[in-house]
Amino acid sequence: MTDTSVWLDLISPSHPFLFEGVVGDFSNVRKLTTVRRKTETVELAREAGFEFETLGRDFDNVALRTAAVPLRTLQLVAQAPAADVSLSARNAMCVLASRACGIPSIHFTDNDMTAYVDASLAERAFCRFRSTATRHVVPSAFRTSELTRWGADPERIHTYDGYKEDIYIAGFEPDEAFTEGLPFETFVVVRRPWARPTSTRRSRSSPGCWRRWWRTGPTSCTSRGGRATDRTRTRTPTIASTSRTVRSTGSNSRGTPTES
Repeated sequence: MTDTSVWLDLISPSHPFLFEGVVGDFSNVRKLTTVRRKTETVELAREAGFEFETLGRDFDNVALRTAAVPLRTLQLVAQAPAADVSLSARNAMCVLASRACGIPSIHFTDNDMTAYVDASLAERAFCRFRSTATRHVVPSAFRTSELTRWGADPERIHTYDGYKEDIYIAGFEPDEAFTEGLPFETFVVVRRPWARPTSTRRSRSSPGCWRRWWRTGPTSCTSRGGRATDRTRTRTPTIASTSRTVRSTGSNSRGTPTES
């Protein structure tokens, strides 16, 4: 029997283990993988065992991030592998490139799209482009109207129980000796004390705060205009004396158009 070739386009850190959980046990599937350089996506794709080609990158700058989407889409059209089907998640770039190359596309969407906020023009365009996928796979709790209102055919939407996290931890085997390798005797274990976001839009952590923590000690940071700001004078994190752990809660919020 001829193997089925599947094109996987991984553009965010959650994607390597999500799709490893989807296709990892298929012995008759030839995986052709492209990866976008975004935070730890490349490293996690390598850890998940994928052989891949790196195409495109993400940007912190809002304008560059938005402009990079059509540029990477053209790059995918020019370099898309010859595959029987494409698999992607919250990824208009792969969906559009698949259509341009005549490749059927299966697009995964999680529950994050059901946040009812006023989306930017770019984000609305991404939603419409993603809705043109050949098939859609979503959690059963997902409101399918979030796809159909952008033009998706209800007959082409397939649901499953649970969420995408259930897929990528299904084959997880815990390492009981993991904590033995953590440097508790040398370092204080720090948990990021983000302020609770006032916006319902997608939140992201700020690497700048982490760098400042390890350089100057645990301080409370937040983000203003996308830049990490030291708030030592306004907030003091609590220190758990028994576990030597700095703990607090919250998040850094930045309302920007995103492609996953």
